[in-house]
Amino acid sequence: MVDSSAPPAPAGAGGAVEAKHLPEAWKLVRQMRDPFVAEIVCGVPSIDLPLNFRLPAEAREWPSLDAALHVLSGSKFDPRTCRRNTTQYTPEEEGKLFSVICPTNSNRRMWHGLLYECFQAQRYEPKELVIVDTGTAPSTKFEEIAKDDPRVVYNFFPVADTKDPRANADGKSKNQAWSLGLKRNIACRIARGSVIAQFDDDDLYFPEYLDWFWPRVVQAAGADGDGLGPALAKLSEWHLFDLANMAFHYMNPLERKCMPLREQPAALYGWGFSYVFTRRAWELSPFPDVHFAEDAGFVEGLLARGIPVSLLKIPEDRTLVAHTVHPSSTTGGEVSVGQRGCDNPVQTPKEFDGLYRKLAESVHTKAKHRHLIGQPQRGSRAR
Repeated sequence: MVDSSAPPAPAGAGGAVEAKHLPEAWKLVRQMRDPFVAEIVCGVPSIDLPLNFRLPAEAREWPSLDAALHVLSGSKFDPRTCRRNTTQYTPEEEGKLFSVICPTNSNRRMWHGLLYECFQAQRYEPKELVIVDTGTAPSTKFEEIAKDDPRVVYNFFPVADTKDPRANADGKSKNQAWSLGLKRNIACRIARGSVIAQFDDDDLYFPEYLDWFWPRVVQAAGADGDGLGPALAKLSEWHLFDLANMAFHYMNPLERKCMPLREQPAALYGWGFSYVFTRRAWELSPFPDVHFAEDAGFVEGLLARGIPVSLLKIPEDRTLVAHTVHPSSTTGGEVSVGQRGCDNPVQTPKEFDGLYRKLAESVHTKAKHRHLIGQPQRGSRAR
């Protein structure tokens, strides 16, 4: 909340208040659009501050994060109207609620069935799936799912993504489009759980993923009188799923054959598909408002504030997740298997059989029809 002891914020026309006159909210706006973080940490152009933006008069009473996200979203995110999880939980259930967040867009519809099935297959309960979707039209699939499954919180916003070349086609400022970092922040704000897991819509999350992560991030966070402290946990090694060839590989960014030495730190702390963090961590250091490397910028912000970041090795007796490699991933198929020495094939996980194989085959077929992938290499398909 805005400090009630501070002098009244100057009002604009109709009682509206200028964003820069809400001190705590404006501080967050500047933090999320820090040009140093954008240009030096994330390696992308920074976005200008919305210096003349005005909020509705009642924004004086909003939590500062709500006001800041309202500003950065160009007023499209409105805390008064967005959909949230309204399930009635017991106090014990509320304390154990695991929020899964996923930003997506209308160009990624082919992955939405996979995302929901991976969420639904998780053995952990209670959980919720918070989706922030953008583009030209809402997902009819997720609108129907949300009607039948109260654990699914679906919000669609009719805006372009900053990364989309069409976002600036009319010559307007890219402030009209949303970055991936902004979408993650909005999802975190809508999420209800004290622990948040970040899912990518195109990755394979096997049933024990949330179960395995929960105690580890809780232990790292500790607890005080206000609940869990700030902490983040992520994998330091993982499996890759080569969609074109339906094959699995092993990735360890600290191995020179997988990643050049100069890129190892960023690779180790980036790759946000396996981020699990507490709400407190996000509130202290939200994602930067950038369209690329927002995950690495997020972790850098946590480390700069002394917030624990745990790097976890994968268990030997099971497969938790596989990061899918394909040309239309958010980083453009960043480490194409074999392209940069990451050709470390492993046996197909037992968890892949059954549902996950069917899901992957369905997505593989759609990707081929859309010419997103070529023909598989002979002898390289999963067996």
